[in-house]
Amino acid sequence: MARILVVLGMLVGFLVTMSVALLVAVHFIDWNAQRSWVANRLSDALARPVSIERGLDIALFPSPHVVVRDLMVGTSFADAGFELAKIGHGELRLDWPQLLKGKLEFSSVRLSEVTFNVPARGQLSRLNVLPVRQIELHSATIVLPGQGRPSLLISQGLM
Repeated sequence: MARILVVLGMLVGFLVTMSVALLVAVHFIDWNAQRSWVANRLSDALARPVSIERGLDIALFPSPHVVVRDLMVGTSFADAGFELAKIGHGELRLDWPQLLKGKLEFSSVRLSEVTFNVPARGQLSRLNVLPVRQIELHSATIVLPGQGRPSLLISQGLM
């Protein structure tokens, strides 16, 4: 019986040590060097070209989150001539329970210095979105298609 308790104690100790090591190691990874890898994963999830131009930071503690700077989401049409979205700064908080289940779901997303270009009817065939519970927009511009010049809607602190 004592031998089983010792083995169980060693197993629990090993799992706790590996979990703590993972939480600490994430802070020492140079995520900027991994921008293209993360952008490719986002491209696959959204079925659109994605690029991260300036910065990327990922942390697991105190809550898992991703911070991006200068994120571009393109259209699926090569001749569209515009991006679907330009995001100056984005903070995406991941949902722990869903992450532990292996699912990518965001509990909250904060975007600032954002421009959304709404394509004309028929230009947007299929749009995949990531599951998000709450979105907060600051300094957002939504460009709507129109005759000649596009119409603009500028909002501050939209939730």
